[in-house]
Amino acid sequence: MTTRAPVRDRHARGPQAGWRCWLLACALAGSAAAAAQDTAGLAGYWSGHTGSGRERIAVGLDLQPDGEGGLSVRLDLPIAHMQSMAMGSARVEDGVLRLPGLHLALERKAGRLTGTLLDPAGRADLRHAGPRPSAMPSTLTNDVPVLPGPRWSVRLSGQVFASPVVDGGIAYVGTTGGTFEAVDVRDGHRLWSAALGFPVFASAAVEGDAVYVASDGFLHRLDRADGHEVWRYPLAPAPAARVLPHPDSAHWDWQAPQPLRVGDALYVGSADGSLHAVDAGSGRRLWRFAAPGRIRHGAAADARHIYVVSEPGSVHALDPRTGEERWRHALSGQPGAAPVVHQGRVYVSDRGALLHALDARDGHRLWLLPFWTSWVESAPMIVDDTLYIGSSDLKRISAIDAGSGKVHWRSEVAGWSWGTPLPAGRHLFVATAAGAPYFQPLQAELAMLDRADGQVLARLALPAGEGFVWGVAGGLARDGDTLVAATVGGTLMGFTLPTDATTQTDAGVPPSHARDPSLR
Repeated sequence: MTTRAPVRDRHARGPQAGWRCWLLACALAGSAAAAAQDTAGLAGYWSGHTGSGRERIAVGLDLQPDGEGGLSVRLDLPIAHMQSMAMGSARVEDGVLRLPGLHLALERKAGRLTGTLLDPAGRADLRHAGPRPSAMPSTLTNDVPVLPGPRWSVRLSGQVFASPVVDGGIAYVGTTGGTFEAVDVRDGHRLWSAALGFPVFASAAVEGDAVYVASDGFLHRLDRADGHEVWRYPLAPAPAARVLPHPDSAHWDWQAPQPLRVGDALYVGSADGSLHAVDAGSGRRLWRFAAPGRIRHGAAADARHIYVVSEPGSVHALDPRTGEERWRHALSGQPGAAPVVHQGRVYVSDRGALLHALDARDGHRLWLLPFWTSWVESAPMIVDDTLYIGSSDLKRISAIDAGSGKVHWRSEVAGWSWGTPLPAGRHLFVATAAGAPYFQPLQAELAMLDRADGQVLARLALPAGEGFVWGVAGGLARDGDTLVAATVGGTLMGFTLPTDATTQTDAGVPPSHARDPSLR
């Protein structure tokens, strides 16, 4: 606005053109003076705390004039190891300094900045401070025992972004090479392989004698005994293009919907924005719901509704018989993982760095918890009313009270924890992915944590792979004393669990089925 208008008048002729230019110059000068007045006294370094009773954290803001009437924002965030991170420019509107991407809305009163920052449901309180602090040390624990390496490993026929599913001593997993594999978890022996012809990014659902899996073209029903295809159902007119994790793009698209079976119906989303209800026996369509955008995550269900998340960011509750929408709730960004429903609450994470807890009856928000600028790509696991969940750039595993949203603990791991944490006895197992080049150091690893306090008890570094991303993108699976993991590079591995991790049965709510216990 400040440059284009004078350019358009540059070739005008006569005194009227000169008069208009003079008026425009006066208006621009007045606007600049007003903007400078609005930001006067806000420049400098501010530090304090933000959050709510669920969690409060330390934060610092370095605000400096950006030359265009606003203030450039640099963020210090110790919990996320951010030091002077450039976050864009904030503007003063009606006396409030705003930067929507940070949920920043601060007002200066009595020498303090108060309002919201990073937590739209919380409260920030910052004071003008002195010099910025020195570099923030990592809290990553390295001096812990090393977990034993894999007992067996088998190379698959493509990259693996999906989580393996284990049932009856067999691990089922698909690859980007368009194959689907069944592997014996005792020794890694490949039992069968099915060529589907389309990349597989989704986890499978195993029910009775059937294995259901969505490729980037179809929903497939495979015979569990030998992998032959019983039927296939078209999910979209054409597969949507994907952008896999890449250092020059923020549109990472490596997830896909796991089919959900409830009774005789299968529910699965597709890239054209449809949720399909399909007869599990015949593959016949029962109904189709049209969402506003792509559906890249699995559905969840309770006795009332089917729950699904769609782009650009919304949760939908549907009638399971007809597909009619009962309610809709807007998220703060693109969905990060499949929803999970438990005891009348729906939990949904997003790439707006928030975890939402919604009332399953009508979709109203019960609580909101920030993940401090980090995408949340991990679907939660709920055990004994504690919600365990991973995160991306925050590099932490979190234990949260499922009812109130209060944080019990957050424990740092070495990389992106995109998969769902796996409880086993008193332990919690997680795997991470890593990438380079990236703005922070990352390490792919398998880690064992204490469920009570999040202490890292042991870890195993996973070797770096080729390309930008390596390690484990999906979640872990378990069969008795065997832990199963699949690397992005396409290796399926079986690890032997410690003895005390196999002595207790965990009655959790896993996103691999995403059903309320009342449906079990």
